[in-house]
Amino acid sequence: MYWAKKVIEWSADYESAYSFLIEQNDKYELDGRDPNGYCGVMWNFGMHDRAHAVIDLNIIVKSFGLLGSFLVPRFLSI
Repeated sequence: MYWAKKVIEWSADYESAYSFLIEQNDKYELDGRDPNGYCGVMWNFGMHDRAHAVIDLNIIVKSFGLLGSFLVPRFLSI
C-alpha cells in the first residue's frame, strides 16, 4: 500500500501509475489477475474509501505515514 501510493506520487499521470501497479500486482502478488488484486490496486487511488485531503499533485490520496503506527520519539531516544 505504501509503495503503491509512492508510485502514484512519482508517476506523471494516473494512467501510467495504474498500468505499472497492475503489471506488478499481476506478476508478483498471490492475488494477481484476481478481482481482489484489482480492487487492492484501485483502493490506492481512492476506490471504496472516504474523502481525504488534496495533496500537491491535485489528486486525492490518503497519506500513509509512520507517526500513527510507529513511536518515532521513543525510537529516537534509544
